[in-house]
Amino acid sequence: GFIFAGFTIPFWKEVVGLAVTVQKSCKFYRLIGVDIAVTPSGPVLIEANANPDIIGIEQVNGPILADKMVFDEFAKYGLLVNQYQRVLYD
Repeated sequence: GFIFAGFTIPFWKEVVGLAVTVQKSCKFYRLIGVDIAVTPSGPVLIEANANPDIIGIEQVNGPILADKMVFDEFAKYGLLVNQYQRVLYD
C-alpha cells in the first residue's frame, strides 16, 4: 500500500491497476483523470474525465510542471498543451 502519515491505503496496487486499465481503454485521449473510491471489497471507478482539472492540485501544491521530473513526463507523452508550458525549461 501507499502510506499517508501512518495510514496505508488499502488495495493500492488494484487502484493503480484500475487507473491504468481506464487509461489504456481510452487510447484516443492522452490523459484521463480518474476518480476511484476504495470500498471494503476493493476499488470502484466513480468517473473518468477526458479533460482533468489540475488547478485544485496546483493551488495546494504549487505548479506541478515546476518539478522537472513531472515536466519531463508530461513532455514525453505530449501532454504540454500550450506554448507557455512547452518553453518552461528552454
